[in-house]
Amino acid sequence: MFVFSTEASTMYLPGRDRRTELQEIILRKLQDARRWVNKELDQTEQYHIVPTIDGLGFRVGIRSIRAKELLIKLHAEVLSSFNPPEPWLEDHEWSAWFGYAEPFPYTSFRVTFSDFINFQAENSPLLRAEVAKVVADMKSHGQPAFVVDDDSGIPIFEL
Repeated sequence: MFVFSTEASTMYLPGRDRRTELQEIILRKLQDARRWVNKELDQTEQYHIVPTIDGLGFRVGIRSIRAKELLIKLHAEVLSSFNPPEPWLEDHEWSAWFGYAEPFPYTSFRVTFSDFINFQAENSPLLRAEVAKVVADMKSHGQPAFVVDDDSGIPIFEL
């Protein structure tokens, strides 16, 4: 809804909430991080970046001899507006989380059926790889990943 003032001929747009603003910043920072990683890593090193479900952060994972150093350098050169990361090692991969709120320790990965259908139709190998990594991470920790009914939230099948 737009409101026009006849007195000063000023147009007022509806305000945006803070969460939306933070999510947009995260998307820009995520793109900056991808560009930096593609420039800094060599062909023998692997990485992935997985956004959190709430869109307020992302995890960067790197497989490399110098992975921990790279994560610290990524923070210093590109993501310095976030708190310094506390990288951790898991399955020969160093990871660090960047964002505005610590990720919730959710007990399962859930995606609605309509989103799952849209995801299947999307021809994005990168997106498929990132979701597959999240599902694999969840399963490796004994946590289920489900496709749920859009309305009821009841699991339809396990991923």
